[in-house]
Amino acid sequence: MPSINNYSFTNVQYTLPENSIVYTQLPYAELTIVPDLGYTAVAADFSSDLSSYDPAVQSVTFTQNGLNVLVTVTFVADFIMPSNNYTIPLCVTGSADIAEITIGGRFSANTTANVTGNTTELNTPYSNSGGFGETELLFSRSYSADTGYYLDIGAGMQVTQGNQSSYNIIQNPTYDSENRLTDITYNVNYIYPNQNVAGDSINIRRIKALEIFVNPQYVSNYQFNHYSVSGSGSTLIYYVHGQEGATFSLNVVATNGSNFTPANNVTIPANGVYEVEVEFPSIWAAGYQSETYILTISGDLEPNFSQPTSTTVVQSIQIPRLTFTASTAGSITGFTPVIKKSSAFKDLQNNPEIIEIKWNLTSPNLLISDQVVGANVLSNTGFNNFEITANASNSTTLTVDDTSDLIVGSKFSLSGADRGLYKYEITAINSSTEIAVSPNITATSGLSVNAYTNNGNNIDLNSINLNLKEDGSIDFVAEIAINYYAKDDTTFTFLLDYLISEVPSITCAAQVNNGSAGVTDHMVDLDPAGGLIAFLVNAQNLEDKFEVIHGAPNSNFFVKKATSSMIASNNFGPFENNFGTEPNNQLPTSSEVNNIDQFIGISSGTIPTKQTEFNADTGFTVPNMTVSSVAYQQIVWWEYAAADYIANPNATLRVTGPSGTAWNILRLCCPDANCT
Repeated sequence: MPSINNYSFTNVQYTLPENSIVYTQLPYAELTIVPDLGYTAVAADFSSDLSSYDPAVQSVTFTQNGLNVLVTVTFVADFIMPSNNYTIPLCVTGSADIAEITIGGRFSANTTANVTGNTTELNTPYSNSGGFGETELLFSRSYSADTGYYLDIGAGMQVTQGNQSSYNIIQNPTYDSENRLTDITYNVNYIYPNQNVAGDSINIRRIKALEIFVNPQYVSNYQFNHYSVSGSGSTLIYYVHGQEGATFSLNVVATNGSNFTPANNVTIPANGVYEVEVEFPSIWAAGYQSETYILTISGDLEPNFSQPTSTTVVQSIQIPRLTFTASTAGSITGFTPVIKKSSAFKDLQNNPEIIEIKWNLTSPNLLISDQVVGANVLSNTGFNNFEITANASNSTTLTVDDTSDLIVGSKFSLSGADRGLYKYEITAINSSTEIAVSPNITATSGLSVNAYTNNGNNIDLNSINLNLKEDGSIDFVAEIAINYYAKDDTTFTFLLDYLISEVPSITCAAQVNNGSAGVTDHMVDLDPAGGLIAFLVNAQNLEDKFEVIHGAPNSNFFVKKATSSMIASNNFGPFENNFGTEPNNQLPTSSEVNNIDQFIGISSGTIPTKQTEFNADTGFTVPNMTVSSVAYQQIVWWEYAAADYIANPNATLRVTGPSGTAWNILRLCCPDANCT
């Protein structure tokens, strides 16, 4: 089948008898024109060249036969078949035309927010037509991410129904400097097959815009260690630290109503530090005694910014006085108040002011250096803590966990220890869980607060030295470091009773009634020539121990010489050393002393008076154990020599008793009315 002009055609052969009339046996012959693939043949488009007809041909006609064209050749009536083969050529003009192919389908895409250009579509139809093998653009789609976003398209545009080889989808993406997809265009081209197509489907399952993460630039902290400024004014530096590009503002509000902004939306430079100059004016000319400034930072602060955003600075021309004195419940004298003063809010933390306090302390009683371990010996240097247990809104009272340690007049701030800038004062203790405060307060439950009595004046007690002199006085030397002067006068008091013990003397015929629990000492001065020390003792009901000791309490020389005892012969020992004995002076319970002979009392049985033993040892007689209506239970005595005086000129009567006890003692001065 020869091919020409986009079609092919058939050749036909017939076998006929020689010399026969062809027409009677074969009136006509038929040939078929078949269009090439992708082309169409139409009968009207074909014709024959009449001038080229063979003498055997009567006519040539063209008729449509489906997709093909039927060519009918009719022979003349008198054509006789020759003896040889006879070929009849045909001259046909015309050609097959390109066949029109149609394509039809639907397109779907799913886009999210922040995607511009084309948006979400569902089964949008598309169609076109063309010739076989032709490539043609069917449609285009473009998608862009908003500023600050990039595209996430997943698998992209895909042919989900149809012959994928008939499609050529060309992508034109655009990327940013970080290789993130920001824009894309799809051009859908179609290569026409040899037949019509319908029902194709093209999808983009997801076009999502993702936010571009930009590492935030934050202000991390600031440095401003100034809580005060001179009354004459000054310029202070407020250091702000953070990442390059972070912005902040610093605003200053004064109590007189003025305000100014030393830094307004400024940017932290590459070195990470911005220095803000804050200029405070002089208040002398304005006639103010003091001024308070609130410095507030705002802007790109870290989400968990750890510092208070506001800082308070006080300006004052006051002169605070710090007084250092002492107190005692006993008879100690010799402390003269020491006064130091300076301009308000003077900061000496880097170079504290060192002062030395020297006193010569005296007392009619024996003085002993006897510091209580762990005791706070200087007032107003500590604080009392409480926790707020209920929210307060512009209230004059606070509900707290415990008020037992709080002191009226203590000051505090909700932002911590602000030195001389404590905002609130405790004006009353209303109950075990409520305090009155001034001014009105707004606070949150759960906040832990420290209340101070030092008015913000900060000092350290560096050292205390106590030196016992031969005359019985004590040289007191203390070193104080003043770190900070606030604006209010404050007194710091040395609590001498935590540092020094006074042991009262008990003279001849002296009587002590209703002594109490614990370890109680009384001093006796020895006679240089030697002598006798004797006591009538009364433990009343609960057991007590009475001991005569050579030496003074807490001295290196402290030797037991006599003791009370439930055994008449045991005036001189053995001695009980578990209770009321250095170095711990441990106290017993009432049950612990029941079986200890040296503890006497009615509850332990019949107490021997030792009158006979006393007479046998000393030659003196106690005729009556009841003196001034007190029924004494026993005699305790010690005869000493001149050598004992030389070893140590003091003796101690020590009484040790459990909780709840009471006792009496009477010193005998033999000979006297009670000792003959």
